[in-house]
Parts: sequence; C-alpha cells; structure tokens
Amino acid sequence: MARMVTRQAMQLAPASLEATGREAWLALRREGIGGSDIAAILGMARRGQFGRTAWQVYLDKTGQYVDADIVDDDAEEQAWFGHQAEVIAARRFRMKNPGTRLVRVGMMARADAPWMRVNADRLVRGCERGPCGWECKTRSAYLAGQWGRDGGDPDQVPEDVALQCHWSMIVTGYAHWHLSVVIGGNELRSYRLDANPGLHATMAEEARWFWHDCVLAGVAPPIDAAERTGRVLARLWDTDPDKIITADDATIALDGAYRAALAAAAAAQAEADQLRHELMAWTEDAEVVLHPDGHKLWTWKQNGPFRETAFRADRPQTWAEYARPASRTDTQLLEEKDPALYRQYRARTFRLSAHPKEHDHG
Repeated sequence: MARMVTRQAMQLAPASLEATGREAWLALRREGIGGSDIAAILGMARRGQFGRTAWQVYLDKTGQYVDADIVDDDAEEQAWFGHQAEVIAARRFRMKNPGTRLVRVGMMARADAPWMRVNADRLVRGCERGPCGWECKTRSAYLAGQWGRDGGDPDQVPEDVALQCHWSMIVTGYAHWHLSVVIGGNELRSYRLDANPGLHATMAEEARWFWHDCVLAGVAPPIDAAERTGRVLARLWDTDPDKIITADDATIALDGAYRAALAAAAAAQAEADQLRHELMAWTEDAEVVLHPDGHKLWTWKQNGPFRETAFRADRPQTWAEYARPASRTDTQLLEEKDPALYRQYRARTFRLSAHPKEHDHG
C-alpha cells in the first residue's frame, strides 16, 4: 500500500526515480494530470513558441506524440542548472524561515482521485502557518518583470506558475504554498500563495472533465491556434505520397470557413498596410515620432535586414571585398543520392488549392 505523505496524498514514486528510472517516471506522469499540465488544460500556459495547450497535453497523455522540442539538449542543460539553483534556493529559504525543514517526497497522488498528481519540489515541515509545500523556479533576468519588482505579492506571480502551486494544494490538501524564483542566477524572490476554494473547485472540475471525458474516453479536446500546435501537426504523421482522400460535408464547410477567415484577414491586412504607408509618408526623413505629450508613437529607423542583393548589384567590387563563403547543404545532391532522407527533413506545407471556376452556362 502506498505511503500517505499528507492527510490526503500518497507517494507514488520517490524523487530519485526521476533520475534513476526516467522512463518509469514519465509513464507515471502520463497516467494522471500533474502540476505542469493544469495551466495548459485551463488555456493559461505560457504563450508563444513553447506554450502548451490542452490538445497537446491530450496527445502526450494518450501516447500519440511527445514533442521532441521539450526534451532536447538545451532543455536538459537548463534542467540541470535549474536543479543546482534549486538546492541553493532551498538553503536560502530555510535561512529566511528558521525552524523549517524541506523534504523531498517525489510524485504524489490524491488518495481519493489517483489521477490527480503532483511532483512537488519539496514539502515544508515546521512552518508556523501549518503544513505546506515549496516550489522553486529559475528565470532569466530578462523575465524579471513578469514577477513584480521585489517579490512578496502573490498577484505578481505568472499565471501558469500560480496554477501549478494551487494544483499542488489541491492534491496535498494543504492551505498554502511557498514559491521561490531565482532571477538571473543571483536574486531570490519569495511568495506565499493561499488556498482559494472557488478557484480550486473550478480547476478540479476542468481537470476532471479533461481526464475522464477526453483522455480516458479517447476524445480529443478542441484544437487550437497555438504556434506549437501547427508544428506538432506537421510532425504527427508520416505522410503517404500516394494517398488521396475525399472530404466529407463537415470538412468542406471547415474549408469554406478557413477561406473566408483568410479573406477577412487579407482585407484587414491590406487596410493596415495602407495606413502604415500613410504614416511612413508623413514621417519622411525622421526616425522617431512623438505624441504631443512626449511619449513615443512610432519609429522608422534604418536598422532592418541588410539588403544583400541590392548591395551586390550596386557595388560588385566592394561586395567582393566583403564576401565570405557560406556553408550550406547541397539539397539537390542530397535529393539525388538519398531521396528518402531528403523527404524526411522537408517541412510539411499546407496550401489551399484554387476552387474550380464556375462555367457560364448562359
């Protein structure tokens, strides 16, 4: 029988398993919803290139696709330095909170809902406010602004990290959670997040829907517009160059909706381009335009990409002086010698085909 480590959470695996049995550890993560999943399920994960969504979590939990971008060498390097910073941050936390101990317990699950799981960095013993846990993050100095100026205010914690801490409270039953972030490797900011029953109920309800009605039922949640989703879709299947399929009525309607959205976006882009050109014409040879109250409205500086083609055509002798040979793959030769390998590394491109022209039967 699993060992109970809080009043409502049991230990599934020791912390050491993450290093000694990585595959087993990842398998346990796929058998439930963890703290790193909850923000994506709620649509509040980090935005941009590396932001996960519910659809991507679904693919991971059902074993259909694991994005290689999150397990590359750079990620492993960052994780290693993150663990080292965590040790120092833990020591600093204990210095600031005398009488406390930080205990590693590994992966935990709620006893009454084992699919609710969390891999907490530490549990805190001896906190004057009662049993609790501790989460540690490391962030670049460039992201310091996302965490408020001096720390302390829980409202200044990024949403995805705050939700992770609240999920830890949901799993363990604790009423508060400590959070430390190491900024730029030399600054520690600390926060305390208190349980929010209303938020916890909503989080649990959404997670329960995702786990039971999506993952266990084998029904994918709605697809999304995230940049990373497009990259996942492009790698999800090995295409068959000889396979042709016929669209059904629902997909034809989807095709029409997509074309209409593209047309609307193109019209909006054309209007925006015209307005931008009018602003450029008004700017003439100035580089900066200010509002009458002094704040900057826009800039038009000569600091864009170097116009290599024009430079080479206008000043061939000068270009030859600065020209350097560039290393590049001879893709034509690769295609001739190993077409399968060449095809493997070609990007998958989605293009609409033109609709057939209507014939005038009049």
